[in-house]
Amino acid sequence: MRSILVVDDEIMNREIVVKILLKEGFRVLEASDGKEALELLQLDNIDLMLLDLMMPVLDGFEVLHALPTLQIDVPVIVFSALGDRETRAKVFELNATEFILKPFNIVDLMGKIRSILKSSA
Repeated sequence: MRSILVVDDEIMNREIVVKILLKEGFRVLEASDGKEALELLQLDNIDLMLLDLMMPVLDGFEVLHALPTLQIDVPVIVFSALGDRETRAKVFELNATEFILKPFNIVDLMGKIRSILKSSA
């Protein structure tokens, strides 16, 4: 069973995504901030991370920046309400795999998740 880590400080956002992922048969872990996400990534085998950008403690940019330092290699789909060119460019400079603008279409999200997991199998 493939594992997905959902990282978002907004509980309602996490609950919606988690419910869908569980229904699709994924094992799902949750984190409410970047620090918690990095801890989970070091403790568990995660196949993909869905990462919000604007969070307390450590934001999504800081998480992306920390991944290589911690030698964590995991595909990351950033999902954020920040959709300007500078934000997108910075996310990809920090090696995010994909970017989805909030609010997002669930069908699009699931398509991107399946495509990424298929290519990393």
